[in-house]
Amino acid sequence: MLFVGYVNALVVEQCLMEQIPGELFSPRIVLEQEPRVLDCIAGENEFAAKARRECEEELSQLTECIGKLEQLEALYRKSVV
Repeated sequence: MLFVGYVNALVVEQCLMEQIPGELFSPRIVLEQEPRVLDCIAGENEFAAKARRECEEELSQLTECIGKLEQLEALYRKSVV
């Protein structure tokens, strides 16, 4: 899967980005833009933001569960020995 992502990145960089003028997204151009314009270009829509927050919350809960299961496993291993 890593290889596919790497190939995709190369395709985007070599084939597509070469066709975009270098000044299009230069730091100077970006700094001169209004926040609203930058949000339109690179912002996250409400649906994506909600989905990301839900995934972050689920990841947090699952990470906490893994920690508790690891503690339980350690206690079990001590009691078996």
